Amino acid sequence: MMKDNKKIYTLKCKDISVCDIKMEDNKISEIIHIYNKKYAPVESYIFGDINLNRLNDWLSSRAMPIERDG
Repeated sequence: MMKDNKKIYTLKCKDISVCDIKMEDNKISEIIHIYNKKYAPVESYIFGDINLNRLNDWLSSRAMPIERDG
């Protein structure tokens, strides 16, 4: 979904919706809604809540390198 040049995605763990996130410049700029925080990546937690900076760190480690072919 596009809104004001910002992309909104649903982060999932298999078929379970974890949260809706807003992406800007290939980074998560906002966590819009949390559905099931217990399914969020363990690395994204700080004091029992999903942390935006940690979620971005996790995502950058999961992303495909830009120089990868295909």
